[in-house]
Amino acid sequence: MAITLIQFILLLITAMAFDGGVSNRVCVQAMLAYWLMVAWLALRRWSNLTKADVFLIRTGFFLWLVVAAAVEVDVAIQFSGGF
Repeated sequence: MAITLIQFILLLITAMAFDGGVSNRVCVQAMLAYWLMVAWLALRRWSNLTKADVFLIRTGFFLWLVVAAAVEVDVAIQFSGGF
């Protein structure tokens, strides 16, 4: 339940940022990816989770947050014409 509280707080903070909604979009993408991953793990093998599955459930949101931010930066670079 702690991850849900962290996600909610982060969502509120990013919603108040003055960056045109970029950080909020990254946060929402990471949340969506995280919960889809958790649902996939739950449907696949909830009664027999491996150590890797538990690790992904505990820290997966932060991993997806890094991936979503990297994708957002890459998209911004492509649309701006590169460096």
